[in-house]
Amino acid sequence: MAPEEIEDRKTNPKAENSPKPETPASDGRPGPARIIFPVVIGLLIVAAIALFAKTRSQSAKLEEEARARQIAQEQAADLERDLSDRLRELNDISDQLRMTEAVRGQLQEEVVELRAGRTQLQSRVETLQNQNESLDERLQAEQASLAELRQDFQESRDAQKRYLEQIEKLLEDKSELQDRLARKPAVDMPGLLVTDGREDFPALRGTILKVNSDYDFVVINRGSGDGVVAGVRFRVLDDDQEVGEVTATRVLPDMTVADINPALTHRQLKTGFTVLVDE
Repeated sequence: MAPEEIEDRKTNPKAENSPKPETPASDGRPGPARIIFPVVIGLLIVAAIALFAKTRSQSAKLEEEARARQIAQEQAADLERDLSDRLRELNDISDQLRMTEAVRGQLQEEVVELRAGRTQLQSRVETLQNQNESLDERLQAEQASLAELRQDFQESRDAQKRYLEQIEKLLEDKSELQDRLARKPAVDMPGLLVTDGREDFPALRGTILKVNSDYDFVVINRGSGDGVVAGVRFRVLDDDQEVGEVTATRVLPDMTVADINPALTHRQLKTGFTVLVDE
């Protein structure tokens, strides 16, 4: 029995007993049931296709999201590795920076020491320059004094030469007189004592020719020709009183420059004072 007939019987019970109408003869057209069922089947197929398409689309999206997630994870891993490398590089740079700072500190200390040493050297150079200038000035003063004394000495030698000539003449006259006296009878002249004019002197005796108070030195009239050498100490006498001491520093053949020893000099030295060295 067709469903339409069952439904018709439920809604119209009387129809069961009523005579069935004559079913028209098939004219080649499908009935309503045959039309609805394929439509439902078609709708179900369409729905299934749509659901399958939707599911497939969602699967594709999920796969894309999974691939994107995997790519993101790989990128994150790469970033983490890169970050780790960067951190190691940063640590290395920090270590190098600390070492550089330590080296810089050492270099700064060395620079400070070098600057201090440079300052000391400059001060020493200035001191040496001042000493050199002082020595040059003293040398010029010595040379001026020696030149002046040489001129005086030359004049003195000329005068001594004249005196020696006079003495030689007097000695000749004395010899002649002695010859004359020898030919005469001897005459006793009590109380008359003739000496040769020599006195006992110390081993080396001299005289101060010039005193330079600016540079504390004197020039004496004895030199290497008299046996004077550098370092010899002379006692300075004013008459018979010892007043100081000088030390030979520059010895010439006939003159000597000597430094005044302030610790052993009690008076201002003057030209004409006697100097002597005892053997």
